[in-house]
Amino acid sequence: CTFTNNEDINAGGYPGAISVATSSLTVSNSVFIGNDAGGGGLGGAINADASTVVITGGRFENNAALDGGSGGAIYSFEGELTIANATFVGNQGGAIFNDGGTVIITGSVFDGNINEGGSGGGVSISSGSGVITGSTFI
Repeated sequence: CTFTNNEDINAGGYPGAISVATSSLTVSNSVFIGNDAGGGGLGGAINADASTVVITGGRFENNAALDGGSGGAIYSFEGELTIANATFVGNQGGAIFNDGGTVIITGSVFDGNINEGGSGGGVSISSGSGVITGSTFI
């Protein structure tokens, strides 16, 4: 699947492309480009609230969660996020923000992701736990 230029136009909104709450989501070899969570939003491409999300392959490029938002590509709250062999390029608001829960990342590339005024351009783990192996951060 390809998700391009989706936007939540409400201030403090949710993701531009996919929102999943207390459920599960599997994403394989999909592309997310230019999705925007709106001012103060959470997760430019994906917002996962107390959910299990598995991402295999794919590309997250130039997604945004600005003006106090978090997770330019993905925001995960108190869930389980597993990512393998994905690429994150130029996401603003950081690539991934984890607030509670567990993050496991393997074989992924993080290049040029930015979080101005926040923490973690690539991956930020606010609480919870994370394991990152075989990945590259540029």
